Amino acid sequence: MDWSKGLEARYYASFVDRVTWRDKDRLEIKGGTVSRSTSELKESADIQTDIKLEEEKWIRVWMDAEQNGELTHTAIFTGLATSPKTDNNGRIMSNTWECYSVLKPLSDILLERGWYAPAGSGSSVVRELLYATPAPAIIESNMPVLQDHIIAEAGETYLSMLNKILLAINWRIKISGKGEIYICPLATEPSALFGLDNDCIEPVFTKENDWYQSPNVFRAVMNADSVIVKDEEDIAKRGREIWAEEQSCNLNVGETLYEYARRRLKQSQRVSKKASYTRRYIPDLYVTDYVKFNYDQLDGVYVITSQKINLGYGADTTEEVRQ
Repeated sequence: MDWSKGLEARYYASFVDRVTWRDKDRLEIKGGTVSRSTSELKESADIQTDIKLEEEKWIRVWMDAEQNGELTHTAIFTGLATSPKTDNNGRIMSNTWECYSVLKPLSDILLERGWYAPAGSGSSVVRELLYATPAPAIIESNMPVLQDHIIAEAGETYLSMLNKILLAINWRIKISGKGEIYICPLATEPSALFGLDNDCIEPVFTKENDWYQSPNVFRAVMNADSVIVKDEEDIAKRGREIWAEEQSCNLNVGETLYEYARRRLKQSQRVSKKASYTRRYIPDLYVTDYVKFNYDQLDGVYVITSQKINLGYGADTTEEVRQ
């Protein structure tokens, strides 16, 4: 199927067996949205249906797409659904399911006091943290090991620790439409090219430079130590201080806290460009993937920071990217 062309989409959901991770009991839905972001949980969904859930259920949302007689069956979202809201309009009743990603169970369990990920650990400790969710997890081979211990702080959850470990080794989480969790390196090459030869984007889009959030003071905190570095030239030019802070810093081998603070200040001062637009739905293109643009008004390589898929006629996707 040529995803750059128009299509007609229909949707339904099914309950998911948490043991086999297979579909059971198809159910009809009226519509909704699937949202993906760089937040801790990575994705969520709001689903409209006539059915009210009496308890949490694992669900999967499917899209049947048709284009010139060709049919494609693809999963868009799998997660944990609750039904806290019922809308009544006379005799007509509808329910909105609030759905959380397959990472939700990891965010609900606190690590024991004293728990830490030791230096030299890697995929084994990641699997230990992922054990709390029934979703299948695929960890790519050659995963790096930690150079330093990462100690759980007060209120640390399985998920927050997992994200700290992946941040330290420059890896990421991707979640497929079937709810499979992929632990993999950060993207290095574009996953899609948008331009006149693959024109998926609507003509209306916005661009902006996010320079106003660029800090000129950075405080690095690690255990009982803290270091503050300032860009005096930028402070004088802008006439004010703009602070940023990072705790539980992950230092490079041999790097001091001061050197870390200087490095992170320079990284944080990179003026970012961002753009938002609506495009045709493309499967297997996720947040943290790179996309390349080849338009007069928008060109270069950007990273996807958010997506919202409308479960409507053509599965239009509203996307934000940042350079």
